[in-house]
Amino acid sequence: MPERDPDHDLLRELEPVAEQLLNRHLSMAKEWLPHEYIPWSLGRDFDVEPWTPDQPRLTGVAQAAFEVNLLTEDNLPSYHHQLLASFGRDRAWRTWSHRWTAEEGRHAVVLRDYLLVTRNIDPVALERGRMATMQQGWMPDKTALGLMAYAAFQELATRISHRNTGRYSDDPVADKIMVRVAADENLHMMFYRDIVAAALHLDPSAAVEAITGEVIGFAMPGVGIQGFTRKALQTAQAGIYDLRIHHDEILWPLLRSGTCSASKAWTGRPSRRGIGSPPTWPRPTDSPTDSRPNEPPPPPTNTAPPAEHPAPNSAHITGVNMTSAAVVSGSGGERATTQSNTVARRHRKAAGRQMSDGPGV
Repeated sequence: MPERDPDHDLLRELEPVAEQLLNRHLSMAKEWLPHEYIPWSLGRDFDVEPWTPDQPRLTGVAQAAFEVNLLTEDNLPSYHHQLLASFGRDRAWRTWSHRWTAEEGRHAVVLRDYLLVTRNIDPVALERGRMATMQQGWMPDKTALGLMAYAAFQELATRISHRNTGRYSDDPVADKIMVRVAADENLHMMFYRDIVAAALHLDPSAAVEAITGEVIGFAMPGVGIQGFTRKALQTAQAGIYDLRIHHDEILWPLLRSGTCSASKAWTGRPSRRGIGSPPTWPRPTDSPTDSRPNEPPPPPTNTAPPAEHPAPNSAHITGVNMTSAAVVSGSGGERATTQSNTVARRHRKAAGRQMSDGPGV
């Protein structure tokens, strides 16, 4: 990590917007207590009754999805370090990094308590997975602006993954937990989505470059988990999270939103990191400041990004092989999910296709 992030000046200019978005977040976030979501009466001593493979009520696919979700959340110290290192330790940026970390910390607590109390996963294997994952850490090669763009896509992807995992579990307790966790992820997505929109206003070319990098090369932060590709393939075949979902419910909703709708207007413009000054651009719709009277219309619903761009690494997202044209243009997605069963398809349909601008999902 360089001593001075190349986006240092941009971060300073974005700080007032970050403060506004932080205040909005604090006004919308609701306190919740992990222990209130756990069926403690089901708990039994492991030293008296050791865990055995016949005890879980979750299916193997649901177990794999919960495990990947939990181990991803467990890597929180690495994420916190990256936020502070990239965004800095001043004012709103520092407050946001700590607040985000505090909220994310509840997710691993509630998921682990649920899995252990219900004996839905091998506690020894889970702890060994946590140790391995955290020792590996998460060290992306991203600038501060790149991290913002990544987080916008990743928070929405995590929200969808958590929500679909809860539905697929067929356990009302698990579903309630995942609804609550997904609501947090939704608010986090809103912060990053709108800070990227503000960056488009200040440095359009750099912002478009950061967004494009995530459209092409996005990888879930849990990609380093042992057995990730195999487990991701299981969840993809079950319809919990696959490349079709990534295209329809992550990429296009964000690209059609205020975050990226202006991006085409600035492709090829000089970045503030180079020569010249970027032209001004109105702020996001739900920012506390300006409106957008001159915003260009969003891309037509049947318009796809150029198919010649390389696709995201499918193994990093779901473990399903698809060609770049299939991922970017949307063709061939049916082939990636032909092994999904009827129940999984019903869960996906129920998940919906829209982002939420509220605390719920």
